Amino acid sequence: MREQESIGRLADSVGLAANELAAFECLDDKQITHLVAALEEAQARQSVALEEAIQQALSFVPALMRRPILKILGR
Repeated sequence: MREQESIGRLADSVGLAANELAAFECLDDKQITHLVAALEEAQARQSVALEEAIQQALSFVPALMRRPILKILGR
């Protein structure tokens, strides 16, 4: 039962249904927890890198256009 909860956390982390992650059922709770933590860390690093890239790209855009562009990007 505990491993099902871990698979559920992993599924939530990657945005898939738990039944699509059947191959990961061979991992124990500690391994799945480690995998989820690594995925969350990678997603956080990716988010920071994306934000930095957006800010750098905006430096090439005229100042009057930056706010509308950010609005289009949903930021």
